Formats: sequence, structure tokens, C-alpha cells
Amino acid sequence: MNKKLTKIKNYMYYDKKMMRRMFVDMFNFLKQRFDFKCNFFTFVCGIWSLVICPLILYAPKDVFVEDGWIENLQLLFLVCTLIISYTATTDKKFFMFVGLLVILMLMRETNLGRYYFCEKYLSSDVACKWKNLKYGYFAEILRWGFGLYTIYFAWINRLYLNFINYVKSTQIFFWDILFVFLGALGGSMAELHFIDNEIMEEASELLFYLAFTNCVWRYSRLKI
Repeated sequence: MNKKLTKIKNYMYYDKKMMRRMFVDMFNFLKQRFDFKCNFFTFVCGIWSLVICPLILYAPKDVFVEDGWIENLQLLFLVCTLIISYTATTDKKFFMFVGLLVILMLMRETNLGRYYFCEKYLSSDVACKWKNLKYGYFAEILRWGFGLYTIYFAWINRLYLNFINYVKSTQIFFWDILFVFLGALGGSMAELHFIDNEIMEEASELLFYLAFTNCVWRYSRLKI
């Protein structure tokens, strides 16, 4: 009986030791692969992510309309990201590709000036769509053409290898990547027909663009 108890105790001790070793290895792995340090903009993203829900409930809707100051802030962050991308001192082709992606985002946010042309050339009872504007189809050709060129630029320069290299060789800025993901998720969910919340959409997009700008800034300063 005593031998059996001793054997069980040894097994329990062994299991505890293995569990402790497993948690230590997991902690070391996370410490090695993830960078949990925050800069000023990471804290701003964290604060903004916490106030999105109260904004959805209590914020005045006229603050989050199209062409409002929130959307202008989004454009400001995109322009900053574009400047950061094209002034990066390392891995210039990869950050040039990031700059092309930012231009596509700017095309999306500004709609290539569609609202300006609608106000100038369409009556108020006609839907503001490119197909309703004379030569409006050129805008869609321009956007799709630029998107295809961006894909071609990445493919011909094999930039997917650069991306894999970043994932393998650099630490992942955990909080910034998390806020990028949360912003993208919130913006996408807000556009669903059973939610359709403009405040949630614009607030989430602002979180996405701010976190994305911070990510590009921090990675463009790395040396790999």
C-alpha cells in the first residue's frame, strides 16, 4: 500500500513539474515572439477602443456622418501612413507596397470625389452612384486597375517573402496588431444589415487606421 502511495506521489510530482515546465516554455515563447511594449499611440488606441461602446449608445449621430470630423481624422492618419511608408529607410520596396495599399484605402474613403461630382452634376432625387454619372465608369476602372497593379507589384517583387520574413524574424507588436484586428472586425460588423450602425462603423475604422499607422511606423523603424 505504501509503495502504491509513493508511486502516485511521484507521478503527481512529475506531472506538476511537467506542467510548470510547460507554462515556463509557453511564457518564454510569448516573450520571444510578442512585443507587449506600448507607445503613446498604443495607449490612445486602447482608450479609444474602450469608449467605442459608450459612443454607440450616447454620441450624437451628426458627429459620425460622412465627411464629418471623424472621417477627416481617418484621412489624416492615412496620409501620415503614406508619408511614413515612402520615407522608410529599410525594406523600401515592401513599404512602397504598403504605400500602394494606403492609396487604395484613400480611394475607398474619399470615393474618388464621388460626392463632389454628384452635387455638381446630379439632381438631388438621383442616387449618388458612379453609374449615374457621365464617364463615371472611369472611376471604377481606375480603382480596379490600381488594385491589380498593387497585386502585380507585390508579386513581381516577391514581397510575400518579405512579409514571411517579418513574421519569422521580428517580434509581433501584440497590442497594435490586436487593435488593428478589432478595428477591422468592428467596422465590418457595423456594415451588416442587422446592425447597420454608422457610429460603430466610423469609430471602429478610426481605431483601425490609428493602429495601422502606428504599426507601419514601428515596423518601418526596425532593422532585420
